[in-house]
Amino acid sequence: MKDDTIYTKLKSIHNKVQGYIASNLSSVSGIRHEETQRLKEVREKLEYIQRNIYETIEASDKTEQAYKSARQRLVDATRDEDEKSQQQAYDRAEQLMKMQATLEERERSLRQQREYLMKEEREIIQSLARSDEMANKFRLALELLEDQAVNAMLGADSEKSFKILAAAFSLAERDSRALARDLHDGPAQKLSGAIMLYDLAERYIETGKNHEAIEELRKVKKQMQEAMADIRTFLFQIYPQGLEEGLDVALQRYAKQASDRYGVEISFQASGDIVSIPMALRSNLFRVIHQAMDNAIQKGDAKNVKIALSAGTDAFSAKISDDGKGFDVEEAKADARERGSYGLMNMEERTRLFGGNISIDSSPGRGTTVSMRVPIPEDDY
Repeated sequence: MKDDTIYTKLKSIHNKVQGYIASNLSSVSGIRHEETQRLKEVREKLEYIQRNIYETIEASDKTEQAYKSARQRLVDATRDEDEKSQQQAYDRAEQLMKMQATLEERERSLRQQREYLMKEEREIIQSLARSDEMANKFRLALELLEDQAVNAMLGADSEKSFKILAAAFSLAERDSRALARDLHDGPAQKLSGAIMLYDLAERYIETGKNHEAIEELRKVKKQMQEAMADIRTFLFQIYPQGLEEGLDVALQRYAKQASDRYGVEISFQASGDIVSIPMALRSNLFRVIHQAMDNAIQKGDAKNVKIALSAGTDAFSAKISDDGKGFDVEEAKADARERGSYGLMNMEERTRLFGGNISIDSSPGRGTTVSMRVPIPEDDY
């Protein structure tokens, strides 16, 4: 009876937290939609203001040329002692001078409006980044809470249920922190740098240094391309394309993406009934193998990565080996804990969460091999 009471309370807390997270995710999505609309409006205004600045500058240049012509006519009329032409030229020059002053004032006002809108644009982009970070945290937590495998395990016994739920929350929090850090260090920094380069290019254009402006705009393009590549990678991590078709399909697509981006040779081999692996287990296996691939490429500087998958009737196994620089496993784990980086720990905990085991064999100078084995549950959850 006592166990039933604990389980009922635990399940009640689980459901309440799940509802709370879902509600907050909906609210964040609403805020994000509003901010996206506001960003669109600000950018439309910016485009309108920029066109007006260009038109004003063009009109100012023409007025300046007309003023110079009027001044020359005034000089000529004065030399010819033609009082009528002299008066006309003087009046025209004065009129053009006033027009020039008006245009210059309009240009200053438009530039101030542009600066204000650009500041507002940057603030909205930062707000969107924060809302994305929050949404990813809620989404990851909700994914684990709604995971049927986790819910099924909650029914086993109260002590085990609590440990599993705690592990699930810990994984979600660490994943969200890692994603937020990667977004900040990756695309957010690149986009911020692109904005500064764009501002510099704009100043070059205003001072007639077109060659320098073109060089800066090329850098802007490169920064934007790199940021887009980072964002596509993060989107793939959050929702792997092809996972519904099979774990091997999603992994091969990610391997192709990583190979194209980093110039790494990735070989892939799969045997057995990979497609029949349940969806919840499939999602977690993808994240473990994806982390192993990323470690090999980005930290191990590997040039060749081999991935072998095998699915039997009762278990799934995988081996990811590379020819990278290798590392001291225990030293790396200790260093990662000190830095707050949990990639290796997350791989181990995700595997254990589903009753499996994982081993990492590596040493400096001889590459790394990650081996894992996870039981396949009978129920297709």
